Amino acid sequence: MFGEREVLWARYQCSVSGKFYCPADELLDLPAGAGGVMTVSLSRRALALSTRMDFHELQRQLLEQHDVSVSDTTLDVLMRRAGGVAEADRQKVLDALSAKSVGVEREEAVVVKLPAPKRMYVSCDGIFYPTRYKEPDPDDPEQNRIKYQEMKVGTIFWQDQKNRWHKRVVSGRDDSERFGLAYREKGYVIGSGMMESTCKQVVSRRLKGPGMQWSECGALAIAALIGQRINGSWEKFWLSRPLQRAA
Repeated sequence: MFGEREVLWARYQCSVSGKFYCPADELLDLPAGAGGVMTVSLSRRALALSTRMDFHELQRQLLEQHDVSVSDTTLDVLMRRAGGVAEADRQKVLDALSAKSVGVEREEAVVVKLPAPKRMYVSCDGIFYPTRYKEPDPDDPEQNRIKYQEMKVGTIFWQDQKNRWHKRVVSGRDDSERFGLAYREKGYVIGSGMMESTCKQVVSRRLKGPGMQWSECGALAIAALIGQRINGSWEKFWLSRPLQRAA
């Protein structure tokens, strides 16, 4: 609206700790150390798009829609920060449930605020994705090959009394017992079936693109963000100020 505007961003460095401080970051409620890279509002939009497309397409969309050029490194840092907080929140809930005794004590710790469904389907499965790690090739011991890791994905579909369908997903790389707690925390019961579309939504479309390789923390971060979007909890998650909590 007002054309290009130049903003001077002062940055100070502590002579003792060596840490940098930007007063404007605090004024604009930016995460500590952001240094004016991206506002929270733009970061939120960028990460919402990142759950649907790869970084190359995302960069093109940001340039077209917002006239902003963002590097791969910046997008990767934002994804790890916000997605890492979402995954840490999930682990915190699982830790609390794990500390409860199996049985009544654990079940009573779960508070489900959903009306009784008319019809419900529950399922879980595992899907492999390419990582940045290498492992010996069994067919050629002198060579290494890309290592694949399993992402566990669970989903529940239910029909309410007005015949409307709903869906929630969980994902992670926990062992089977701990992953099952993710269902318990949301009041789900483990079953099987109806998983193919959910695996595509959470893993295949975003983590298994041509040439993609993921670190474990990166894969968990983007899967956690995808889960927030699919589960309809995106707005609530950003109200918790994840980038500030990650700083």
